[in-house]
Amino acid sequence: VTLTAGKQIVRQDQFQGVDVAAPQLADYGPTRVATSPAALRFRLDDAGVGVAPESLRAWLDGAPVTFAPQADGSYSYRPPQPLAPPSLGPGFTGWRTGNHTNALLITRVEGRPGGAAQAFRVTRPAGPTDTAFALTSPQIGVVPGSDYALAFWYRSSLPLTQVSGYNGGIRWLDADGKPLGDPTPITYGPQSADWREVRLTVKAPAAAASAIIALGWDTPNLADRQFVEFADPTLDGPRPATNPGPNMHQVRVVAEDYAGNRLDQTWFLLIKDLPAQSRVTVRDDGVTLVDGKPFFPIGIYSVSKRPANNNSYDDAFKELRSAGFNLAHTYASARGADFAEFYAAAARNGMKLWVAPETGNNNPDATGAVMTVARECNEDALLAWYLADDTSGHIGPEELRGVHQAIMEADPYHITVQADGIGGVNDQRYVKYINSTTGFLPEIYPIRQKTDNHVADVIRSMENVRAGWKAAGRVTPVWAIIQDFEGWGWQRFPTNEEERCMVYLALIHGAQGMTWYTYAYRDDKHGAPWDPKIWAYLKGIATELSSLSDFYTARAPQERPQAKVVKGPEKGDLDYPSLNLRLMTHGGQWVLLAANSAEQPITAQLRLPGLKGGAEVLFEGRKVKAEAGQLTDAFAPLAVHVYRW
Repeated sequence: VTLTAGKQIVRQDQFQGVDVAAPQLADYGPTRVATSPAALRFRLDDAGVGVAPESLRAWLDGAPVTFAPQADGSYSYRPPQPLAPPSLGPGFTGWRTGNHTNALLITRVEGRPGGAAQAFRVTRPAGPTDTAFALTSPQIGVVPGSDYALAFWYRSSLPLTQVSGYNGGIRWLDADGKPLGDPTPITYGPQSADWREVRLTVKAPAAAASAIIALGWDTPNLADRQFVEFADPTLDGPRPATNPGPNMHQVRVVAEDYAGNRLDQTWFLLIKDLPAQSRVTVRDDGVTLVDGKPFFPIGIYSVSKRPANNNSYDDAFKELRSAGFNLAHTYASARGADFAEFYAAAARNGMKLWVAPETGNNNPDATGAVMTVARECNEDALLAWYLADDTSGHIGPEELRGVHQAIMEADPYHITVQADGIGGVNDQRYVKYINSTTGFLPEIYPIRQKTDNHVADVIRSMENVRAGWKAAGRVTPVWAIIQDFEGWGWQRFPTNEEERCMVYLALIHGAQGMTWYTYAYRDDKHGAPWDPKIWAYLKGIATELSSLSDFYTARAPQERPQAKVVKGPEKGDLDYPSLNLRLMTHGGQWVLLAANSAEQPITAQLRLPGLKGGAEVLFEGRKVKAEAGQLTDAFAPLAVHVYRW
């Protein structure tokens, strides 16, 4: 054994060289089961010098346990009794962090004298921005109608006499884990360099079965190294016989190989009834499946209560569903009565949802994300977990993959998605993140200026996604996000012609779902429902897509159309071909999507498989006759035709 560059060179069996790779945790589990497992197990893989058995250590929910070696090379631990929901531990055991856009640094630091070993420190190293955050406890069992004393310590470099927002306080939950009204607020105090105690006496509501404590706020914002520290939270009062929180557990494994490379990995185990329906998977071509049946997402961002929907989720979802939408999103992440209503109204109206965990988008806190998953993973309306927004600007690919992997352990019955701009050919952001979530939503918003916009940016974005697939050797669900807004730096809405052309160009170039930004509007930022004419046109497009869902989710045919531009430019905007085609077939019928990306009119000849007398032009109320198996049709600038025969 010799040392080179701080690593051992070891010759053992067939291995020879410098071992710099840590052991890997393999075949570990279980991760999601309906009842408490008889045993926990894992295997250690090491391609180098081998694992040192004496280095192996493991913990279950923070308590040390011994995994015994088995004859097959694995390790196993048998819990002495069925695993039950963990209760509130000392200090911040099991707490999770929420941090808007990762603007804050939240770390565990040495606790106050006489208290628990660790405290939380929250600080903003840089200048002012929105620093909403929350430190959130596990679920704590309570007895309905009983009195409880909340206590904690803090010290802060800014005054905390007026804090607001971000769902801070004590949240009360019923026996089903549903929120009971708004949280009980917490009053903090003045700026203080010394530790100060806060005490609050509260009464649990008559229907309460548990409570969750959240320390945090939206305002005041922290900036320029301002900080606040929290220590020793307690909630004293009577406890039920068993804790009603999620039966969620964490298994941590630490081991080293003989070269000193260290493994330190935690996996999550959720014990909960498995969902009887609404199980989401992905077909090998990227098509989303719900209970094994193809599902073509038609969704819209940021659905909320608005005057346009009578401030009613039911009215919003009824309108969306009648127009052909089947998927909705919310930027809200704080859980409360409103979020529970969002879930329930979606289920009543046959809508699916993609939602962020309570910890919010772009948050690397896997533990916090999984606690949300543990409570909500059997919601009938849930389709996907939304883990990152404007991904590459906020979270690294390995951090995001860590959250994705943790969620997949606890909830293999749904998928995860992220959204981001694509970047250029030589700056393809998606390539680095393609393995960080199940699916991807490319942000395609090319109508930025009053003039000089590029509808063909849709082609560029979607083809760059294809390049990402090729580079990674895999295909993922891609649900395009098409612009239907003004504001946020964009000077106008797309015209009707631009909007429809962008939607169909995305579908032609590989989108397996369609979403729009955005439903929400405020001040000078306007989503589609802000203008009744724009909203009506968008709903019309959604209706078109819904009527052909079976075609969009069918396997791509082997046949290809033959096409030629016989009049007008062969090249359109950004030098892409002016004529863009996608051939689909289902149930003995054929459909061709054809879009002109040019700003000039063209005429095209189309030779199509199985074509005889002619084709119906859907959504236009006309037909085109065929001559010798060939169609000839004219396209206005940015026009789309959908042919069926």
